[in-house]
Amino acid sequence: MKWGSRHDEWRKIAKKCRRKRLRQLKAKERDLKLRQEQERLEASPSYKTWIEEQERIENERELEEKRQSLIREKQWREVEEQAQKQWQQLQKVLAQAREEKMKRNMKIKMEWEQEQERLKKIQIAKEKELEEKRQLQQEHEKLLLDFLEQGGDPPDYLKTPLETNPAVQEIM
Repeated sequence: MKWGSRHDEWRKIAKKCRRKRLRQLKAKERDLKLRQEQERLEASPSYKTWIEEQERIENERELEEKRQSLIREKQWREVEEQAQKQWQQLQKVLAQAREEKMKRNMKIKMEWEQEQERLKKIQIAKEKELEEKRQLQQEHEKLLLDFLEQGGDPPDYLKTPLETNPAVQEIM
């Protein structure tokens, strides 16, 4: 290492320490002046009255803030209570609407089931009637076949007159 670089390093450290000492001295002087000024102010009667006035103003401000806070809280509670009442009324209305809808749906379902039952009975009656007609037709066919094969008296259903034009009276 060169001789000059060690000296430069020492010089840098020395300057740094000097600046630090000066800063500390200035800070001590400043603190001393502030303390002296504070002591002088505290000894002054006008400063004491000013401090008391400031404390009184601060207390009044705090009291006003508390009062305003209580008023806001009361208003908030009233609004919240009103909102709760409205919500409960809405829930009642919705419950009634759901109940009415359920009743309407049940009524519609019962009417639909009754209609389905009625249609089912009509269908069963039609099927029964068709079955009876089919059986009657089979009996007539059987009687007709027996008449044709064996002879004898014609079946009774063939003896009944069939009017093709009922408006015209029979002339005989």
